[in-house]
Parts: sequence; structure tokens; C-alpha cells
Amino acid sequence: MDEVVNERRREGQHVEGEDTVVPITKVNLRSSYDWEKSVVYPVTPSSITFLSNDPNTVTANSSADFQSSKKEKLAGSLEAGVADNERKDFVVPSARPIRERLWEITANWTPLGYITFGGPAAHVALMLQLWVNTDKPEKRWIDAPSFAELFSICQALPGPASTQLQFAMAIIRAGLLPALYAFLLWCGPGFAIMVGIAFGINAIGANVPVWLAYIENGLVSVAVGLIALAAYKLAKNMYKTDIQIFIGFLSFAFASAYSSITWLCPVLIACGGAIMYMWRTLERFVLEGRVDPSKSLWTNIRILAHGKGPSNTKPSSAGMTAPTDTKAGADADDSIPVHLSYGHVTGAILMTISVLLFVVCIIIRNTAVYKDLPRALQVFLTFYECGVIIFGGGPVVIPLLAGYIVDQRWCTTQEFLIGLAFINCCPGPNFNFSVYLGALALRTTPGSLLAGAFLGNVGIFAPGLLLIAGFLPFWRRARTHPLARTLLEGVNAAAVGLVFAAAYGLWEKAIVPVVRDTDGTISVTATGRILSVGQFPLYAILVAFGFVACGVVGKWRFEEPWAIAVGGVVGLIQCAVSGR
Repeated sequence: MDEVVNERRREGQHVEGEDTVVPITKVNLRSSYDWEKSVVYPVTPSSITFLSNDPNTVTANSSADFQSSKKEKLAGSLEAGVADNERKDFVVPSARPIRERLWEITANWTPLGYITFGGPAAHVALMLQLWVNTDKPEKRWIDAPSFAELFSICQALPGPASTQLQFAMAIIRAGLLPALYAFLLWCGPGFAIMVGIAFGINAIGANVPVWLAYIENGLVSVAVGLIALAAYKLAKNMYKTDIQIFIGFLSFAFASAYSSITWLCPVLIACGGAIMYMWRTLERFVLEGRVDPSKSLWTNIRILAHGKGPSNTKPSSAGMTAPTDTKAGADADDSIPVHLSYGHVTGAILMTISVLLFVVCIIIRNTAVYKDLPRALQVFLTFYECGVIIFGGGPVVIPLLAGYIVDQRWCTTQEFLIGLAFINCCPGPNFNFSVYLGALALRTTPGSLLAGAFLGNVGIFAPGLLLIAGFLPFWRRARTHPLARTLLEGVNAAAVGLVFAAAYGLWEKAIVPVVRDTDGTISVTATGRILSVGQFPLYAILVAFGFVACGVVGKWRFEEPWAIAVGGVVGLIQCAVSGR
């Protein structure tokens, strides 16, 4: 027996119970790189395994690689909803009893309908603080990288971004049907307010109350501080490498300088993913010896163009940063698995419905048939088309609706401007403006006015909600793919830059102008938010209060709803003092 074993050893064959030792002629350096810990491990004889039957072709794997691979497989099994022995007590949130899920939605979404002032950026900041950065483990429903990915997707898809984001959170937490209930709670208060305003304007006409404008200015000022706080916390948690900071800076710079371009946000998000992919590819080339950072750019391009293989010399790594974990540097142990109550087939059906309805809208609205349709159907088709072609959220919907509604003479310009001033003072999504305009479009009777409000609301929100609900199963699967994870790392970095840009944009255009006429009376101009917070020291102090009270102090920390309420009270006090 010993002679047989010795013979197998001399021939380089594997002997059971012993490490295989073969002559190494080709080593895959990529396999010896631990992408999670960002270190290169030395190749040892015990880490040599066969790639094929050819003993001259081997690959090097370190023990850390096997641990990383094990972690990735474990994460993948959790993503698929398969619990391991250590998590037998884990309960999928969307698989809990329906009564428990509905109660959770009621308790968490009901306040949002009354405190979400300040527009989409403020809504995102509030959700981030409530469900991601919270100090209560039971309220931490999703990790920061996943939240940033969802935020990026909602920015790239047409429709109301903040409403899509809260809808996605509700789907992940409670399922599809409870998410519809969450949407009703989210939009309900704003819906009721705008319907009431439509009834009032239709009956007697109205101007914007001065006291309401002062309260709005105080609320929005605190919201600006919350947005800046959300951007700061996202950057602190997710920016772990210089390339991520660079992508975020580019995103912020272009979004701030060219905020009037409606399609810019999706382009910046896509560019963030592309830049990260190219950077990771360059890092891989350095590890394989195909690129040498010590040489010039054009020299490396010529080497790659001629198809030069891996170098036999050790490449220089000067100027290169080892890649961090593709979940934006987040600790793998802190990640929260994402579960859905439906699969890809349902998602595909939902997206198909959204696209088909849009095609029908385009065809009908551009033919003579449209003029012969009942006004109610015209309202639904018009608002549905608006919901599909709007990129950039609430700030973009205003000028677009002006062209669609006023041009069809469904309301006057003055009525449009009054409604615009009121929607800026209301909580909830700016897309609730469709409630007011739809109501005025069908104002022949009280019943038809209410029906118009409902058709306008459903028409403008339906495409965005169908798209995000249909896209979630595909995002959940794709995000575990190595290529998708690399792209999402860049997408997340760009998304954080957009949050910084949102804070700057709201700072510049946040204040409803209140003017004193020549006769001493105070009135509100119906031109929307056109003044900068920096022009009013009191409002700038409220911005600092929102940032410090909700994120800097420890023991005296304010909850976000209470901080927003403080802003409203300060605005009301300012109104009382200024009216004297």
C-alpha cells in the first residue's frame, strides 16, 4: 500500500487525506483577493484546487475567500427566503397575520399624512430617519444601502418619487394589499384638504390666508434642516472610498447647477453606476497585471488594445484604492434581508398593465376620438399620461399640469395659481395637486366634483405605483448579482449626491412670499416658493434647529414630528407679531 501511495505522490495525483501539491504554472490572482476585507492573501499549498483535469492549471483561494463565499451564499439564501438553522425564529415581515400588518401600517403611516411638509426631499429625509437611522431596532425595517437603492430606482422611474418610495417600503414590510392601504393613509389628509379647497373656490373663490403662509414657511424651514441631516447621515454611512465621494460630488454639482432639466436625475444615477463599473474594472486589471498605474494612461491603453495578457511582474498599486464591500461599505452583519409577498410573474404583469394603459392614453389623446369622450374619461386619461411622462417628482408636475389643464380650459390661470399656493402649504405629496385640478375639471355638481378629484388622484398616481411594485421583484434578484451590486454601489453614491442637491434646492426656493401693501395690509403672492431661506434669519435658525435637534444632540434629541411642529408654532408666532 505504501508503494502505491508513493507512486501516486510522484505522479502528482491526489492522495485522500492529504493536500494536493502540483507544479504551479498559472495562478488566477483574482481568486486570492478578498473583496470584502480589501486585502490580498498569500497563496499557500493548502489553498490550491484544480480548475480542470489539467494539473498545470490551478487557482489560488485563501481561507478568507472561502469565508467570504460562505457569507455570500448565506446572504443569498436569506434573500431567497430560506432561513438557516441559526435563524429558525425569523419571521418574514410580509408573511405575518394580516391583522398585525394592517395595525403596523396604521400606527406608522397615519402620522405621515399630517407631518410630511416640505416636498419630496423632506419626505425622503423623514422616512430615512424613521425606518433606517432610528435608534429602535424594531423600527429599523431596512438597511441604508437598500434604502439608497430604492431611492435611486424611484428617482429613475416616472411618477412621484417619495410616494413610490413609501409604497415600496410598505410592500416590503407588509405586502402589496397593505401597501395600498398605506398609500391611502399617506395621501388621505392632503386629498381631503385639496377637495375642500376646490369646493370653496368653486363656491365663493378664495385667497391664500396669511397665517397659513407663515406656518408653511416655518414648517418648510425645519424640513430643510432634516433633508441636510438625511444627506449627512447617508454620506457618513455609505461613503467609504474616494471614488464614491467623487461620484456623489459630481451628482450634487450637476443636479444643483442644472436643476431645471427634468431628465437629469435618471442620467446622473446611470452615470454613477457606469463610473463605478469602470473603476472596479480598472482595479481588476491592476490585480491581474494588465494595467500598471505607474505608467501613463496612453501606455496602458495601448497595452490593453494589443490584448496583452497578465504580466509576470508584480503590478504597482500606486494610486489605487482596494475595493470595499459592494454594499457601500456597510457591515454585512447589519444588513437586513428583503422579502416580498409576490414574485416576478406578478411584477411583470403589473408593469405590463402600466405600459399598456400608457399606450392606450397616447393613442386616444392624439386622435379625434378624444374630443368625443365623456369629460370624466378625459380627466383620467390626461392625468394618467401626466403620471407616466413626469420625471423628477413634485416640482416637475406643476408646470406640466399647467399646460395640460389650463390649456384645456378646465380651470382659469388664477384658480391654478391659488391651488398651487395651497398645495405648497399642505402635507403629503405634491401630486395631490391633481385632486384639486380634477375636482375643478368636473365641478358641475358636488358629486361630479368629488368624482373628478378621485379620477385625477388615481390617474396621476397609478402608473408610478404600478411600475415600482412591478420592478421590486426584479430589483431584489438583480441586486445579489456581482455586476448589479457593483452598479448599485455607484448608483447609491449618486443618489446621496442628489439628496444634498435637494437640500440646496429647497433652501434656495422654500419660502412663500408674504408682502406688505402700501396701505399696510399683509398679503400672500400666489406664485409659489420663490424666496431663499437665507434671506430670513429666523428661518435660517429653524433650519439649524432641525439639523441639530434631530441629529446632533443626544439626550435632548427631538423626534422629527415634534421638530416640524416647532417650526409651525414659530411661524404662527411670527404671524401674530407681524400682524400688529
